[in-house]
Amino acid sequence: MEASMFKKAADDAYRCKRYNPYDVMGYLRHGLALRAMGKYKEAIETLRKGTEVDPKFVKIFDVLTETKQLYKAQVKGVNDGTTLRRMTAAESAKLKKRDGDDALRKKDYALAIACYTETLELDPKNDWVYLHRSIAHAAQKDHAKAIEDASKCIRLNYRQVEGYYRLALALHAAGQHDQALSTLYRGQEVNARHVGISRFIVQLEEEEAKEAGLSLPVWFKEKGYRAFQLRSYEDAIKFYTKAIDASQSDDDEVVMHCYLYRSRASQTRGEFSAVIADCTYVLDRCPENVFARLRRADAYEQQRDFLMALKDIRELVAINPEYEDAHARLQSLEHKCRLLPGASQHKGVGIGL
Repeated sequence: MEASMFKKAADDAYRCKRYNPYDVMGYLRHGLALRAMGKYKEAIETLRKGTEVDPKFVKIFDVLTETKQLYKAQVKGVNDGTTLRRMTAAESAKLKKRDGDDALRKKDYALAIACYTETLELDPKNDWVYLHRSIAHAAQKDHAKAIEDASKCIRLNYRQVEGYYRLALALHAAGQHDQALSTLYRGQEVNARHVGISRFIVQLEEEEAKEAGLSLPVWFKEKGYRAFQLRSYEDAIKFYTKAIDASQSDDDEVVMHCYLYRSRASQTRGEFSAVIADCTYVLDRCPENVFARLRRADAYEQQRDFLMALKDIRELVAINPEYEDAHARLQSLEHKCRLLPGASQHKGVGIGL
């Protein structure tokens, strides 16, 4: 019965690995299932491939090391006290964890904590045990210990998305709302499809905006601006995008601010297509916006689309004839356009040949 269960687990993990060869968890689970079946050599091969997929995933390296030791003992026919003790400890840890899981299901949280604590003495690198003990601590309203265990879970396995969710729940219960929301954002980066995290994010964002006395779009805008000032441009883009999506208007002051500053953040990241798209949105509604015009010209020039850059700078000079820097840019771009292949054919642009 147990052998067939391991075989099914191995088959499922293999399919997961085949359908998504970039998910290191598929390699880890396949390796563990093969090891449980005594197929150490195949397990080592799978785990090695997993380390190549994600060299930062510590847990898979630990499992690989343990599997190599078991394989070495098997090949040499060694059954010394060290190997025997290691296998006995692993089996004992498995049994204790099972007892803890049963107690957790029965809501006997004190017993669950005791069982998980004993498990961790035998298997101190098991992220799932820290996760489950965190749940038990949270159920007893011991938020400090719940936070500590969920944090350890993530440190051991940064891909453990449930760890982020449980840590956020514990932080929120402890009144640390900002940290809870930041933790949820990190969890969403690990798994954007986690329904619990997505719902909790929406809830906390609405709570934070209400507490600040701001509408949701304005609150997102302020978060974006703060991130921009801290030069956290990726976060700035994220919050400005949230503000735009949350707004009921297409062209109010908040939305225009977000498009303009999102273009600035994209510019610092060298994402010039995004700069052009955002500046075009602003210019379609406010053609005299000098900053959007100049920024779009810069982006076109970075993409070596000198004709479009020249067109924007000419319009900028027409709007603001006293802008000296624009005149200097105009001369520079006209010179670059003259050097373009087939420059004489660009009559519509009027390069000034």
